Amino acid sequence: MLIALAIFFSLGLAFVNGGNDNLKGVATLLGSKVLSYRKALWLACISTALGALTSVFLAGALITAFGGKGLVPDAIVQSSLFITSVSAAAAITIALATRFGLPVSTTHALVGGLLGAGFALAPQALDVSVLGKTFFLPLLLSPAIAIALSLLLAPLMRKLDKPAIAKQELCLCESETLPAGDSVASVAASLSIGTQASCPPTSHNAIVSLPASKAFDFVHCLSGGAVCFARGLNDTPKMAAILVVSGLAGLSSVVAIGIAMVVGGILTARRVAKTMSEDITSMTHSEGLSANLVTSTLVILASKYGLPVSTTHVSCGALFGLAAGNGRGKLKTIFTILLSWISTLPLAAVLAFVMANLIIVLGEN
Repeated sequence: MLIALAIFFSLGLAFVNGGNDNLKGVATLLGSKVLSYRKALWLACISTALGALTSVFLAGALITAFGGKGLVPDAIVQSSLFITSVSAAAAITIALATRFGLPVSTTHALVGGLLGAGFALAPQALDVSVLGKTFFLPLLLSPAIAIALSLLLAPLMRKLDKPAIAKQELCLCESETLPAGDSVASVAASLSIGTQASCPPTSHNAIVSLPASKAFDFVHCLSGGAVCFARGLNDTPKMAAILVVSGLAGLSSVVAIGIAMVVGGILTARRVAKTMSEDITSMTHSEGLSANLVTSTLVILASKYGLPVSTTHVSCGALFGLAAGNGRGKLKTIFTILLSWISTLPLAAVLAFVMANLIIVLGEN
């Protein structure tokens, strides 16, 4: 019975995680009006699903980290009571945040659940130092790094918003006079990428041309997809860890979590998407692009090295950096988000502690 509950709450956690997290990567596309909500939703869901599947090969370290191993004795980690308490507490915490449109961290909710369940079931054997070494340092540093990088990159990217640049035509051109020979190398040597000014029609033939603004929007969409891919890559193993401990195979767990995340995103992501895209700061196309580049780079690197950073904190940190740099930040929303971050871990810990004791009492009766 407890194993069935653990699986139910794990899939429920993935569902509400999709509602809270799926559109964070494309929030800047919505905020800068590059994509409509429907198009952004499908880009986010497809990219998240691809990231979830890729996590089987690249992020196995996170499955081990979020199984609770080392925090409490192995006998407790593998108990149905422990994993049910953790998954239930995290699912309830994220569901409440999603209901109020608050972008919070599933990572924090899971860590809080591990801590609360561990304290309820094995308080004397609880090794809190594992949390500091494995979780807290990357969780604390990642948003600060994102803010700093966003502050540095955004001013450079704003140059792309200048009309003189945005209106230029980017083109792939071929020289009228081809190099000698017909090898691939000689054909490649005849091609050049530039603008109409650097690639005049008198000496080159434009094979493909595209307005610079459209090219930047395309790159922006790619960066949004990269953030969602990175989010799926980083978050899926954390939730799949509970299913793995419950006895499911790693691949089956990842697929089940990925499907639940996508469905949750399709059905319940709109409120958090609005908070991320409109209520933190207004942004230009280039600012949104810079925030996504920062987020995707940090989260993919963290997944590669098994560091459990919060995609939420990294993406919001990048947006906070934009707000600090452009002076258009909405302080009330930012402070509300920060308060929700502070409360996520202790709330999940309390819920896991209560859930564990409740199950014990019900079992005795």
